[in-house]
Amino acid sequence: MGKWDNAEITTKIWDENEQPIIEGVFFGVQKDIGENKSNLYSLSQEDGNILNFWGSTLLDERLITAVAGKHEIRIEFLGKIKSQKGGREYKDYKVFIIPIQK
Repeated sequence: MGKWDNAEITTKIWDENEQPIIEGVFFGVQKDIGENKSNLYSLSQEDGNILNFWGSTLLDERLITAVAGKHEIRIEFLGKIKSQKGGREYKDYKVFIIPIQK
């Protein structure tokens, strides 16, 4: 028999203020989660751990391509900004997607 690897991984929720940039391989989304019926996305990070993050109108729109296949993604939290329509405050992000070649 071969050497066994420890299968324990950690899973945590992304805190944009603590870690403004995240990267990893997108591997899943759970829809209509929680009281706000939001999307909960999952990234497999280079160290093998899983990072989950909540969707928003902006993130859901920008991640639609990643949901369709296997992609590496990078998200940069840019802070809160006010919309020009109505003056409501929302979180802004830059999203980068690289398709993973088979």
